[in-house]
Amino acid sequence: MSPLACPVCHAPLAEVANGYTCPAGHHFDRARQGYTNLLTRAAGQHGDNREMLLGRRAFLEGGSYTPLRDALVSEMSVRLPQNALFLDAGCGEGYYGDAVLRARTDLHGYGIDISRDALKLAGSRETVRAGRFSLFVSGVYEMPFLDGRFDGVLNVFAPLAVSEYRRVLKPGGYLFLVIPGENHLYEMKEVLYDTPRKNEVSDFALPSFALLSGTPLTYSFRLEGQESISALFSMTPYYYRTPEGGKARLAALDALDLTADFHLLTYRAEENRARS
Repeated sequence: MSPLACPVCHAPLAEVANGYTCPAGHHFDRARQGYTNLLTRAAGQHGDNREMLLGRRAFLEGGSYTPLRDALVSEMSVRLPQNALFLDAGCGEGYYGDAVLRARTDLHGYGIDISRDALKLAGSRETVRAGRFSLFVSGVYEMPFLDGRFDGVLNVFAPLAVSEYRRVLKPGGYLFLVIPGENHLYEMKEVLYDTPRKNEVSDFALPSFALLSGTPLTYSFRLEGQESISALFSMTPYYYRTPEGGKARLAALDALDLTADFHLLTYRAEENRARS
């Protein structure tokens, strides 16, 4: 059974030949790139734009975050049951969800992102074309899914909508969360800011979830060339709030040595479901 809920009336949403329809007749067309827009508010540019997303894809495909990808794939492959459904919340252009689906061919993934440009890029992935990775334009705070339908939720640097993640998970389902450690990309901050600060890492506890494991992942990597440096910069929050002087210093570099510092956290949904 489809886990989808109509974003207008919240009734179950069924797949039809050209999109999705609910019993009340609300219909949502599937775009030729393979995604379906389930946003109900006025259309406009939401989330990252195409230029930023192309930079992100180039950076990720360059391999600097391969250790994180492989750690996620390993953790999710071990935890998720056979024929599980998982949600990639804030999936972007599909790098992590696609990797999980290629490793576990029995799984089906649902990806949501607020950016249509992101899902247009994600639609080129083979798991999407094969019908194993279903993509929807949606935010994470009001997700178009029925209660308790997913075995897992994946969140990599996306907004943390804890109550919504708990709502759509089955009791005992898993939340796989990636957050930055205190030293993540600190060397870039030293270039961008006069007084750089390390990331604050707070308590890992989440309401309605039990923490099963917290795995730190820290390693060094080197970026060669301004194109690679700019691609990484465009996918960080610093892109939006860096002074022009810092941007100029970064743009003058031909290489940059960096620290990747992640926490991969796995939680189990507790029995008493929290409501959004």
